[in-house]
Amino acid sequence: MIAQIRWIPVVAAAVLVVTVGCSSAEPVAPPENRPTTSSSTPPPPNAEQTAWAGTVCGIDRALLEVSQTVKVVEPGWTSAPAAHRDRIVAFLTDVDTKLRSVQQQVGKLTPAPFTGGDAVVAAYRGVVDPLQAKITEYAAEAAVFPPKGIAAVLQLAHLELVSFSVRAPDPDDPGYKRARQLAPNCGGR
Repeated sequence: MIAQIRWIPVVAAAVLVVTVGCSSAEPVAPPENRPTTSSSTPPPPNAEQTAWAGTVCGIDRALLEVSQTVKVVEPGWTSAPAAHRDRIVAFLTDVDTKLRSVQQQVGKLTPAPFTGGDAVVAAYRGVVDPLQAKITEYAAEAAVFPPKGIAAVLQLAHLELVSFSVRAPDPDDPGYKRARQLAPNCGGR
């Protein structure tokens, strides 16, 4: 025997339940007029958070510029370093100055206004501080070393400048991405 299902009473009962369940004394606002109370949407970043994100982007840009300073090194600097000592020392001193500026910018990142921001600061400090110390040392050595020593420290500095890498994590805070988008230094990214 084939079982037959009677749909009409089931549909009628469902309509009755929905109608009774939806009726209330309070009018329901249309969906577009309801305030959003979603906890997944982060609040907009404040000025301090946006400035912090902008500083991070500025540091990233400055470190990229530092890594590209090696483009000014001329071939004669390594083949005849004694003849170019003053330019080599000036180059290394300029890089040192740029790295000291980056160190000052990193110093402005504490306290971090985002969860995970302190890890970003630690990552920058772990790379920038030793790099700056090495470049300072190389500039001092280039000023007094004999020609072969000048060429050697220039090559060491070159290697440091093209090989450093900051592996800073993105802060865990959901507002950080929005702050980066709003920070002028970040260019909306």
